[in-house]
Amino acid sequence: MKNHYAPISVWLHWLIFILFVCAYSSIEFRVLFEKGTDARNLMKYVHFLFGLSILALVGLRIVARLVTPKVDRESYNKFQRYVSTIMFTGLYVLMIAQPLLGWATVSAEGHSINILGFALPALISEDHDLAKQIQEFHELLGTTGYVLIGLHALAALIHHYVVGDNTLKRMLRFNSKSEL
Repeated sequence: MKNHYAPISVWLHWLIFILFVCAYSSIEFRVLFEKGTDARNLMKYVHFLFGLSILALVGLRIVARLVTPKVDRESYNKFQRYVSTIMFTGLYVLMIAQPLLGWATVSAEGHSINILGFALPALISEDHDLAKQIQEFHELLGTTGYVLIGLHALAALIHHYVVGDNTLKRMLRFNSKSEL
């Protein structure tokens, strides 16, 4: 165990955070444009691009978590470890399930996703009723994502300002030699 996160873990954490901000922003801002317009379609395309980028990077993040030394959490009590495990599980489920549900929705609608000139294969066959159901779940999970991300950020601030440990500082270090 060590007292800081591996640089790859820190970089992936913040890169995925930025991608989340972009994915959520693009889908929220799409409503500024009328349905069927190029601008609205661009917002949806950008949303797909960022969501699928999260899916690609979460695989690297999982590998990094498995191959880098674990961070020392001896200051955490049993309850904090339990809640931390639930939070991390929820966030990883979000990072994997959300893009797959979006992709499945588009597939079930009978459309394809073209990313940078490559058409992604359909995950499921066309079924408009199923598309609506998957879309509803995708939106529910998206709302849940706001809550999970907010709680994650709140926990980091509580650790920093109330508990007074270095949990937040460890995630802000991009290499083990940097000092805050």
